[in-house]
Amino acid sequence: MSLISRIIEGWKRLAGYVIQMDLFTAVCVLLVLIAVVLVIRIMFQRLNAYKIKQFYSINKDKRYALREITQKLKKNRYFLIMAENIAFKIGMFNNYSYERNLEFATMACFMFLGAVILSIIIFIPLVSVIWYILLFYIFMAIIFAILLFYIFTMIARSRFNNQLPETFKIINSRYITHGNILKAINVSLNDFDKAVKREMIKIYDVLKKNDMYDINNTFRMIDRAYKNEYVSLLLNLIKQAHYKGGNTVIKEQIENTTEEILIDIANQKDLSASTRTYVFLSIFLLPGIWFVERFNFTALGDKSVEFYSSPYGIGVKLGFLIALMFYIGMMLFLERTSD
Repeated sequence: MSLISRIIEGWKRLAGYVIQMDLFTAVCVLLVLIAVVLVIRIMFQRLNAYKIKQFYSINKDKRYALREITQKLKKNRYFLIMAENIAFKIGMFNNYSYERNLEFATMACFMFLGAVILSIIIFIPLVSVIWYILLFYIFMAIIFAILLFYIFTMIARSRFNNQLPETFKIINSRYITHGNILKAINVSLNDFDKAVKREMIKIYDVLKKNDMYDINNTFRMIDRAYKNEYVSLLLNLIKQAHYKGGNTVIKEQIENTTEEILIDIANQKDLSASTRTYVFLSIFLLPGIWFVERFNFTALGDKSVEFYSSPYGIGVKLGFLIALMFYIGMMLFLERTSD
């Protein structure tokens, strides 16, 4: 008898047994089944509640642990300098506070260190190249990752700077209308560009707390991230409006600054656009090494493999990578000096 036949026969016997039950037995069985279903349902509800509680408590513990680690590590001056530089860049892509971005920077440092160690442990036994050449490849990959991250921050900085004239105009008009910088920022949030809106949310939240330590750190984070004299002036005007007021003086400063920004942006636009184009084109040259190797293997066969495995072939690839990284770095430097 097959498995399916046995299952069908079992259900037939069960159905026959149910049909032969008297009323009292049927009611008892029904009550037992209802009780079992209710118990199972309660168990699942308790289990889900426990899972949710554990999830949030674990996240809370992790955040607390990360905060504690960050507070201890930032006592070291060198770590604080490095973590702040990373935090200022990360802060360009979110609306979190200075302390939260510093925690993200600490996490990024540990993840980066872990990735490097894992790469060394995993790849050294697997590849056939000399270990110090592999380390050089890993180093070049790190440089490329840093350059790629810098390119994203460069794009975010450029987008923010291009929106500065409109930002000054919006803040000026709303501040004159409401006479309060917090209200002016709050009602204008939906009118700002996304890049500007993120920073304005940070400014609004920290000014609302009115903690001088947090205000100084948040304003310093924004100022250091964009490194633009007009951003510094905007932050100073917002701080002045929050603590001192003075509609007329601030209105005149904002109007004069808006005209200066428009002139500077027009002069910088061509150079910034051209350098960004060259940077993006150079990034696409990196996969070109692999395509050239594949093409040579198709055309020359084993001879190409011997060449690229030889010290001279490896030197050619390394020289190309170094020259390309140097070129990208120079283009990024030109882009930065054009802002």
